[in-house]
Amino acid sequence: MENRKPFQLRSVLIVYNAIQVIFSTWLFYEACVAGWLTGYSYRCQPVDYSRTPLAMRMANGCWWYYFSKFTEFFDTFFFVMRKRYDQVSTLHVIHHGIMPVSVWWGVKFTPGKDEIYFPPTIKKYALQQRL
Repeated sequence: MENRKPFQLRSVLIVYNAIQVIFSTWLFYEACVAGWLTGYSYRCQPVDYSRTPLAMRMANGCWWYYFSKFTEFFDTFFFVMRKRYDQVSTLHVIHHGIMPVSVWWGVKFTPGKDEIYFPPTIKKYALQQRL
């Protein structure tokens, strides 16, 4: 791979980024509709273990958020394939390595609680505004 030219992935990255934006927008929408605009407390939200449609929708959104941690790791593969090694920092690798584990813990034991979904909701909103 050392003597090989970097892959030209412009069209792949455009599609990948478009899918990520659509996915993140949908997750933001689900977080708002399933909780933050329908009665969740902005101070401290207890875990809702009920089987109500809203609780199940929030839990489903949390599980999709967990799945998104794996799709976001493709960034690293694209950096390597394009030989952009300077963008693959230690912090980047640690972040993408730890996030699936930490999000799994939250989704498994406290799905729909404010810590699992509220900060990412704000982050996704901020990223949408930046694009």
